[in-house]
Amino acid sequence: MDLRAPVEVFTAAADLLRVAKGALLLRSHDEDSFVVWAYRGLDETTRHRLEFPRHKLPELVHNLGLASATDDKQRAAAIAPYLSNLESSMLGSALLLAFPETDPQALLLVLDSPYLTSTKAHVGLLLAAVGDPIVDALDNSAVRHLRTGSRHRQLNRRGFTQIVLQHIEATATGGHLVALDLQPVLDHLTKQHPEMDQFRGFQDLYTLVLRTLGGESFALRAPAQRIWVYVPAGTSEDIDLLLAHLSAVIRTKFTLDPALKILTHQDVELDSTALQAQSQLDSILADVQD
Repeated sequence: MDLRAPVEVFTAAADLLRVAKGALLLRSHDEDSFVVWAYRGLDETTRHRLEFPRHKLPELVHNLGLASATDDKQRAAAIAPYLSNLESSMLGSALLLAFPETDPQALLLVLDSPYLTSTKAHVGLLLAAVGDPIVDALDNSAVRHLRTGSRHRQLNRRGFTQIVLQHIEATATGGHLVALDLQPVLDHLTKQHPEMDQFRGFQDLYTLVLRTLGGESFALRAPAQRIWVYVPAGTSEDIDLLLAHLSAVIRTKFTLDPALKILTHQDVELDSTALQAQSQLDSILADVQD
């Protein structure tokens, strides 16, 4: 069981329930909400819009759960605000299931399946077959560790720049900025698991890098599936070692082929004076939104 487990179990559950349109939503890394991690048959607008704030969950489960007394028209109306206009116009019914029922960590949303018109007893039997695997997939050590609290916060460009400059001023040494390109890993994962949401896959990778760095190194998310990592001057000689370690961790957590090239990178040495380093950072990070 690794970080691909939620996507794999969604595919198996969707196959069993003959889901033509649906999604697996997991707790977001940086928001108190549930967002799409894997999907089937949903348009891009729906995948971006489909986010359930945690405080809305009791109401949603009440309206869309298996035990709900609402009819199909009411179910469609309850989920419509979270879908694209096209998807909501074609919707006949919906089913939302929380796993586990107490303190949910995952939601299975079914928007199109022949079983939506079946009896609740029939659907209940099928769901009993997928509920435990979904919970197990989320309870494996790799997934659980990635979603527990961390002292590593996700920085914006301003915060990242400020910390880098403070370190340079304090030590009078520049250090290095290392750009990690995660697109090859994401391409490999989505080729193996087409139902994985690539944006969420990047979030998993980014969070994994943050947790692995430790020490004084820290990271900034950049466009085009890249991450900028600041490596202080005192440890710059260990950049190759750091990259090898990050590659090994990613391989292990996603169970990737040892022959797969994990990280390509670009290395920029920063000036040891804050004024010059500021100019470098402004240029290097020009495409990163604050």
